[in-house]
Amino acid sequence: TNGTFAIIRAEIPEIALSSEYTTYNGAEQKPILTLTFGEGEKARTLVAETDYTVDWGSANWIDVGTYTVKVTGLGNFTGTQTADFEIRQKSVTITIADASKMYGVDVPTFTGSVTGLVNDSDLGVVSYVRGNSTQDVGLYTGVLDVVYTANDNYDVKVKMGDFEITKRPI
Repeated sequence: TNGTFAIIRAEIPEIALSSEYTTYNGAEQKPILTLTFGEGEKARTLVAETDYTVDWGSANWIDVGTYTVKVTGLGNFTGTQTADFEIRQKSVTITIADASKMYGVDVPTFTGSVTGLVNDSDLGVVSYVRGNSTQDVGLYTGVLDVVYTANDNYDVKVKMGDFEITKRPI
């Protein structure tokens, strides 16, 4: 007797990502996808556009956030799988330099440094300012601050500076 023989398409396996997250760097960052069918000696790595298609969606894969990639089976494979990939904030440190002035003399220009930016303009114009207007002689801890434009791609830590007003010689 003759029987019927049918080849049934296999479900597409889960996606393995080269990494589940990365840190913002200003460029597109997509993980490497690996789909493996079977186990042991019979396992084989599936081939994009032969065994499955990849849909990266419409997102830019540049800015901080969670992105979803979707694969859909082709040929001998059916079904879909998704995996999430996260781009995390890059750490930035702004350090305001300590400053001083003599009583009765004009306030100096305050300075500082920014480390960790991908592009120097990512926080807009960075200005260093004094957070109090006291004119008495003394040390004012943590009163030198910074003004900048927030950017969600960065986790900004500010190290505030001290300002000292010294006695004027007689």
